[in-house]
Amino acid sequence: MNVDDLKVKEVPVTVSYDVEDASTHNPVVHGMNVMHNVLQYISLRRPLLFYGLPGLVMLIVAAFYASNAIELFSHSRYVSTPMILIAVGAAVIGMVLLATAAILYTITALLKGRVKEI
Repeated sequence: MNVDDLKVKEVPVTVSYDVEDASTHNPVVHGMNVMHNVLQYISLRRPLLFYGLPGLVMLIVAAFYASNAIELFSHSRYVSTPMILIAVGAAVIGMVLLATAAILYTITALLKGRVKEI
């Protein structure tokens, strides 16, 4: 069949917007549910990107604040507690995110059969 042989025909359609039992979901709650499902889908499909990249960023932030705190201490002998707390907190969050990424990647790889038996 040739594409030039196809015909276009208009067909009348009736639409009724007065539907009983229409959706009564709150649009904000529905939007939040959709965002939750999208984030869950992405986190399980690409765990290294979703958790690993923020984990690396947090470790870089931790290194930045730790080096600034050490430099400040070496020049003025002042211990900046907020800088140290930010560095330690960011390092802990970064390590937890990287561990989560590795664990989820391994689990998804096992479920998909990509990991060979040892």
